[in-house]
Amino acid sequence: MSTMSTTQKKRDWAPVIRMSMAIVVTAAIYFPLFLVQTVETPLPAATEWNDEIKVVALPPYAELQRWDRLGKSLYRWTDIGNPTLLILPNNELGFSRFRPGSPPRDTLPPPPVSWQPTQQPPPPWPPITLTITPQPVAQTMAEEWPQDTALNLPAVPPRQPVVGVFWRDIRGRAITDPPTLSDSDLQSALADGLPKQMTRIEIQHHDLLPIPRLIIRQSCGNPRLDTAIVLALRERLEKQRTAAKLVALGNPSEQPTAYSNCVLEVDWRLNTSATAANNAIGATP
Repeated sequence: MSTMSTTQKKRDWAPVIRMSMAIVVTAAIYFPLFLVQTVETPLPAATEWNDEIKVVALPPYAELQRWDRLGKSLYRWTDIGNPTLLILPNNELGFSRFRPGSPPRDTLPPPPVSWQPTQQPPPPWPPITLTITPQPVAQTMAEEWPQDTALNLPAVPPRQPVVGVFWRDIRGRAITDPPTLSDSDLQSALADGLPKQMTRIEIQHHDLLPIPRLIIRQSCGNPRLDTAIVLALRERLEKQRTAAKLVALGNPSEQPTAYSNCVLEVDWRLNTSATAANNAIGATP
């Protein structure tokens, strides 16, 4: 009987104990709110507000007590700045910070596989026989080509053959202003025989000589033609040197022109039919 009465008494005191614990917990939670002091800040004179603005003043974070969780929460709230960071996934400030990481996984390398393809023979193709014999090309062109096509080209005017004495350099470029020979000298030189090949003359410039040195590297087969062309070339070079000296006397500051050695070719082969055309300026055979 006594045991039942003790159990009954404990059941009667259980709601009271629970109520007391709830009151203690509530007081512990809301007690720090009574420690927060509010300071009213004066508004500027130029602004008018209908509602009063209250500013919550908190002590520095370092001076907060260990049990002042509300103050620390306010400081953390100001550090966060954006309340949505607590709702959205955030590894630093949100609930994702307390999410357990994925367990480590032990991976194994794939097993070695050796693949050896088997060669398949190509399928046999049945023989193909052409049942249509193509027409000859001449017949196809005669059938496809328009019959009324007419091609009228203007008559080609007769072209006079190029004659004369042609001067070129060793690279085949034509000399536009070559030395000239008199028709009488050319006619008398051709009396000894027609030229068989080109005359090749080398021009060597020396500082100790007043005029360049002319050397016949290849004769045309007629020595008189070779001599005549050398004399004409020497006369042209003397005139150029005299003109260069006059220019140098008029302008002493100008540097003298530097000459380089070269090889000239004289082609007589187009001069056999008409000796009157002495020089073909700017033309090549």
